This record gives sequence, structure tokens and C-alpha cells, in this order.
Amino acid sequence: MDKRTEIIKNLIEKGWPSQKAFAESANIPYTTLRSILERGVGKSAVENVIKICKTLNLKVEDLERMAEDGIEEIPEQSDLSEEEILTLAAHQVGHEGELTEEQLAQIKLAVKIALARDALK
Repeated sequence: MDKRTEIIKNLIEKGWPSQKAFAESANIPYTTLRSILERGVGKSAVENVIKICKTLNLKVEDLERMAEDGIEEIPEQSDLSEEEILTLAAHQVGHEGELTEEQLAQIKLAVKIALARDALK
């Protein structure tokens, strides 16, 4: 199973009572969802992947980035503002030197996900 499929499967398990309930929310047949989770996202129709990501409040690009960066779940929503998150990141730099490219990408991804969730509300 590819990383994208694992991420989707984990997010569904954490956010919905069942795969069937998720499939209904995503407006795709349960058998289609089950097939995607068994065969992999890469072998499914693009429109189904888009429906799945939209239901997960996730952009397809973010799913790709999460798979590339090894992030398996969407960070919990925080009461911190974007400014506070960036301030915390800046303090991290002050205490431990420069952020790595991976750390910076993860911070940017977390901010994008938080903003995307807010936009969908």
C-alpha cells in the first residue's frame, strides 16, 4: 500500500465511525472506497481522490506533500493563530539554530492545512 493510501485510511479511521459512513459523506459508493483503499490511490479515478480529499478537508497537493514528508495525520487543530505558530517557529530557530528544509516544509504544511480547514467552514 502506498503512503497516500495509508494516510487516507488512517484519517478515515480517526475521523469517521466507519469506512461506509465516510463513503456516504464523500458521495462515493462504499465498494469504490474499499477498492481504492485495497488497490491504492494511484490506481483510482482522479475525481474519486478529489472527493476523498475534499471530505477529509485536505487538498490533493497536501496529501502528496504529507506522503513525501512522511506525515501520517493532519496535525490537531490548535487555538494558535498563524502568527503565533510562526513566532514559535522563530523561537525554535533562536534556540537551536536554523530550521531544516524539512522542518520549514512541515510548518508551512501545518499552516496551509489550518487555513484550508478554516476556508471550508
